Amino acid sequence: MIKRIHTRSPPPQTNPRYIYQHPTHQLMIQSISTNHPITTSHLIPSPLLVATSSLICLPALSLILHTPSPDARKYTKDICIMFLMSAASVCRWANPTPFNCALDRTLAKIFFIYFVTTSALVHPNLIHSIFHSSLCVFFFAASRYFRKIRPHPIWRWCHSTFHILCVFFASRDVYRVPFFP
Repeated sequence: MIKRIHTRSPPPQTNPRYIYQHPTHQLMIQSISTNHPITTSHLIPSPLLVATSSLICLPALSLILHTPSPDARKYTKDICIMFLMSAASVCRWANPTPFNCALDRTLAKIFFIYFVTTSALVHPNLIHSIFHSSLCVFFFAASRYFRKIRPHPIWRWCHSTFHILCVFFASRDVYRVPFFP
């Protein structure tokens, strides 16, 4: 005779990738077709991306501190653009409301196009300029791929690397600012 062993049903599985969703972000999250937690995780504040977004101020601060006053005036437009871009990006990653996301998306495109054209015009070697821009585009595309197409938490690191590379190449190639004099 075979005895039937009665077991309890297994406990409900919790999603190890669950990300807390603030109530104000529910409208934005509902508008996205897929509800994978990583796909919607860009709608949640990210301290890592706030920190790397604030690095955009470094070339501007270095230009202000290390450039003589008459020469620094020709960089006024660039300094304002960098501070504006940094403020918009920090707001986007600290408080991702629809307005902040749209503002950052628009300003980031404008800033990147401005950075690429300035780099191509100023850098003595056009091949290096194209390579540096392509490397930045690669990490941005990787962050998008790992967030939207194949959800994985590494997208934050790819996007942080994108921020850091843009700051590094803008500082070194375009403005030639000394970080460590």
